[in-house]
Amino acid sequence: MELEYKDWLINELRTCKDGVLLPYKRLLNLLWAKEFYGILPHDENRATDGVLLRTQYAKELHIDETEMDFGCCRVLEALFGIAFRMSHELYGSQWAEDWDIRNLFWVLIENLGLKGFTDTNNCKDRSIQIHEILDRWLAREYSSDGTGSIFPISCGKDMRKVEIWTQMGLYLRNRWPI
Repeated sequence: MELEYKDWLINELRTCKDGVLLPYKRLLNLLWAKEFYGILPHDENRATDGVLLRTQYAKELHIDETEMDFGCCRVLEALFGIAFRMSHELYGSQWAEDWDIRNLFWVLIENLGLKGFTDTNNCKDRSIQIHEILDRWLAREYSSDGTGSIFPISCGKDMRKVEIWTQMGLYLRNRWPI
């Protein structure tokens, strides 16, 4: 069941609105392989958001939710869950139509500096570099303005000391004023 679920997540994120597959299958598989963890209070809520995707998947396919228990939240799930929350925050605004979950997920990937790791750009050979980028983000070893994280923003706060939910709110207000 885990493999089917992982493939579903990857296909959800790789498929553009026009049905074209983006060349990121290897990158998305690496994001799946990496466990997500939070080191600040309340960041574990983003892991909960990611794991809730399993429940959604089980309900859509009428599968017993107990079959979806395959460990900790993965980075892929956490980023998907964060993109879902961002989409919810933008709902009803002038930005909502252009910024769906998929587009917001790819903004997070770009902010991490992972957009160049395509299947055609030797992503497989660069997996160590990808893991290092993810390790720096998870350990909050990025710049105080969030450069190197999913939410780079100059706001006078040290983003390394701000929970992900608050980072998201600051980022949304700065990038897409509502």
